[in-house]
Amino acid sequence: MQDDAAQWLTAEEGEMWRSLISVADRLISVFDNDLERLTGLSWHDYGLLVHLSEGPGSGLRIAELAESMLFASSRINRSLDSLAERGWAWRESRDDGHWAGLTDTGRDRLASAAPLHLASVRNRVFDRLDGDLQPVLAAVNAIADGLDGPAPEVV
Repeated sequence: MQDDAAQWLTAEEGEMWRSLISVADRLISVFDNDLERLTGLSWHDYGLLVHLSEGPGSGLRIAELAESMLFASSRINRSLDSLAERGWAWRESRDDGHWAGLTDTGRDRLASAAPLHLASVRNRVFDRLDGDLQPVLAAVNAIADGLDGPAPEVV
């Protein structure tokens, strides 16, 4: 049943939307496979190492880390446990919450994996865009900005 009040996408918008969803779905899968093959890390482990590396030396609050990575608390805790078991991260409870950070071994692991991942990103994304298309990719930030905040009202 078609709702007459719905603002349907034009044929061109529909095609762009389906293409965007297809790329979004494939990006994580392809980079997860590349990371696993090139570095032995999963997409999520690599992302967690990156987030932890960007925090101050005193670590990051686990709740804030989970929020920034869009992970449920149970998932971030399992992931941190896994990194800690490998000696790549530390966890501790403090008076002001639960904290985590990278060990020196974790920093070394990330430093060895990063160039391989970045080569994959360059090859699969940026090398495929000429100078005229790179601003189009930058426009994706406008989409990201629209994902924050409440959902629009449907009239």
